[in-house]
Amino acid sequence: MSTEILFTIISSGGILLGVFAGYWFSSINKKTEISASTIQDNTLEIRDVNSRLTSLKEANAKAELELKQSMYSLSKEMRETARTIREIANKTETHTLKIQNLEDQHKYISDVIRKNKLD
Repeated sequence: MSTEILFTIISSGGILLGVFAGYWFSSINKKTEISASTIQDNTLEIRDVNSRLTSLKEANAKAELELKQSMYSLSKEMRETARTIREIANKTETHTLKIQNLEDQHKYISDVIRKNKLD
């Protein structure tokens, strides 16, 4: 009889040990599943972030190209404006000289007329 009791206790302990081991392995498996799921979610998130980063890099490259083109266009316009200003300055100087020449001629003619009236 004591053998039967001992066998029953050992069997019950084995069953309890089996149940505990099963529960323990099950919890490890769930943790592994959660970890795999988390890794998959993180991988998808990283891909999404990389995709957005690539889009931002492309947009940045496009903006840099547009900026360079705008700067070149502005530089070209500034050179044309400077050329126009030089042309205007040259014409102004020419007109100033012509006006001064006409004023000198007017003064000379006025002096001649005044002398003729006095004579």
